[in-house]
Amino acid sequence: METVKLGDREFIPFICEDEIKKAIKKIACDISRQYKNSNPLFICVLKGAVFFAVDLLRLLDFSADMTFIRVASYCDLTSTGEVKMLQPLIEPVKNRQVIIVDDVMDSGCTYRALKRLLLSQGAGSVSLAVLLYKPDASKCGGISPDFYGFKIGNEFVVGYGLDYNDMGRSLKDIFVIKD
Repeated sequence: METVKLGDREFIPFICEDEIKKAIKKIACDISRQYKNSNPLFICVLKGAVFFAVDLLRLLDFSADMTFIRVASYCDLTSTGEVKMLQPLIEPVKNRQVIIVDDVMDSGCTYRALKRLLLSQGAGSVSLAVLLYKPDASKCGGISPDFYGFKIGNEFVVGYGLDYNDMGRSLKDIFVIKD
């Protein structure tokens, strides 16, 4: 993997495609074991989680329903702490077990807001699957994902769905910002 330049920033290799695939396979096994007989609804958080969600659902041991929601909580390199709903959920969640699929959990604010929303709409349960988990970035205390691929520091990362100002999503590997 070589360095990547996106706009005014340079990024260096962090997690390779093969490691990503292994982590997703493990998450799929864990979800399959826990939810195989319950027909959960997977909600993919756009835009960043689409690559992860598609690869994850293909590896499940059962057929699964997936829908999409779009929120925004980042400006440039920083989480704003505010969750803006850009594309609301259309499908009913009443009495469904829901698994939110997101690319990264850092502050926890997006997950907290979505969980509250889904429970208020009658979801039977709400879980979170993320590829990347940044425990040191948590601002919402006590919130952690139910399933995750990698626990990382508070680095800014791009690739495999993650972006820097809408650039870098299609990279097969994950890169970290170069200091």
